[in-house]
Amino acid sequence: MSRTLIILTFGLFGLCFSNVSWGASEAIPFEQYDTISANKNAHTTSELDYFTIASVEIREVNQDNQTEKMDKSDDGTSNWLGDIVLIVDQLMAMGKKVWTVIDAGRPVVTAKFKPISVLPYLAQPEISFLSMSNWSIPKVQQYEVVYKNVYGGTVVNFSFMVTFQHDGAYKGIGKYLTGVNIIPSNISVAWGYKFDCKSELMAISNLGTLEGPLAGATIQLDYITSTPLKESRSSIIFHIVGDGRLIKL
Repeated sequence: MSRTLIILTFGLFGLCFSNVSWGASEAIPFEQYDTISANKNAHTTSELDYFTIASVEIREVNQDNQTEKMDKSDDGTSNWLGDIVLIVDQLMAMGKKVWTVIDAGRPVVTAKFKPISVLPYLAQPEISFLSMSNWSIPKVQQYEVVYKNVYGGTVVNFSFMVTFQHDGAYKGIGKYLTGVNIIPSNISVAWGYKFDCKSELMAISNLGTLEGPLAGATIQLDYITSTPLKESRSSIIFHIVGDGRLIKL
């Protein structure tokens, strides 16, 4: 069986990394099902093993010298905001609640996409946003997800970046979030495999007090890998905090 590897590599938003190193790999739980239309009797054992996922792992990619250079449209103004999608504990999330990251093995990058912002709940959010200050520089953390089949071969290799700005204060009070996004950077998919990924804002929360809000946002990435014989699903959850913490749950 031919195992041609289709490799798509994308450099996005001028993000540059040097002296790259990788953290320890961590297994990701996944569920795998037989495709309803699959006729296993028509395939050899080697084909069945090739199309069966044996492991899914994630590892953090560390960059010693990291340069963040945001797209020109992301200028820190109300152009970032978009629609209100959640309101909780005097906080509101603006942007888009669900967005596609990978569609059929291809990164989805939309210039008009509004990243998530978690801001104080105010009557005129766009005007109020202009009164906010103390934003950090964009923070970027890259991860790599690797799928291997029964043979131990890598059949899906997906790298993405979690980006956000933190410490934003409204009239000198609170720590809020803006520019929260999941950006695909590299995707490699082996022959016979299809890979899709979407991201969803699951929840927002105030981790501080009413007098000193500390915004939190929970983002879930859902992955679907399918072949002519199998379909597997897995998820990764991140919690992003207004003080700059990024926690993989």
